[in-house]
Amino acid sequence: MADRETLWEYTHRVVLWDKRNNPVTPVLAFDQFEETFTLGRSRASVSGLLTELADLVENYIPAEVRSRAQGNAATIPFPHDEPHIKVVFSLREDFVSSLDTLRKSVPSVMHNRCPVARMNGEQAFLAVREPGRGIVDEGVARRIVEFVASTGESRDQEVDPALLSVVCRELNTRRISEERNTITEDLLEHSRAGILDDFYERSFQGLSNRARVFVEDRLLTSGGRRCTVPLDDAIQAGSPGRRNLRPN
Repeated sequence: MADRETLWEYTHRVVLWDKRNNPVTPVLAFDQFEETFTLGRSRASVSGLLTELADLVENYIPAEVRSRAQGNAATIPFPHDEPHIKVVFSLREDFVSSLDTLRKSVPSVMHNRCPVARMNGEQAFLAVREPGRGIVDEGVARRIVEFVASTGESRDQEVDPALLSVVCRELNTRRISEERNTITEDLLEHSRAGILDDFYERSFQGLSNRARVFVEDRLLTSGGRRCTVPLDDAIQAGSPGRRNLRPN
């Protein structure tokens, strides 16, 4: 992208096509968007990013583009009457209220919200089978769902999407490390006992033991639910500071 070319200009100039030569709408997904309000809140570059995202989401003509066109006594040389892109912001539920700070510049953030709720058994099955075509067959996909739901066969299963995602990722990591072409039932059976423990242990790699103690003693309630503490308290408790306390 050229130095002076904005994200809005780029997406309005480019037209993407599928294999059948039909125009398609690209989707930009911003995962862990809560970091805009945590790690990025004091960074000047974030303000510029939010301005460009506002122009993109609401299809505003950016001030830079409008000024340049007026200065050259010219019209904008590409279509700009309709948005050419979709934008998805993904963030933790406890930061959803922070989106209210964007409602003046990006009023659409107040609408079209979709919580990631628990899935039923059939939804979870489709979430495993469809992205995993060629890697996992239908029978193994259903066994994965049963494992995550900790129930037998039933369409009344309730499955946590985050846990399902972790299990599928761990299984695929093991498949790759063992140079297998597919995730098989025996791979699932051999992984059952340690799959979550391995994920948990790997999450603390590179961190001091103090960070682990702090997470287990202060960031979890006695009932096993997540809670929050002020960053200053975390640093005083011996945790490694802002860089290693970013939300996961």
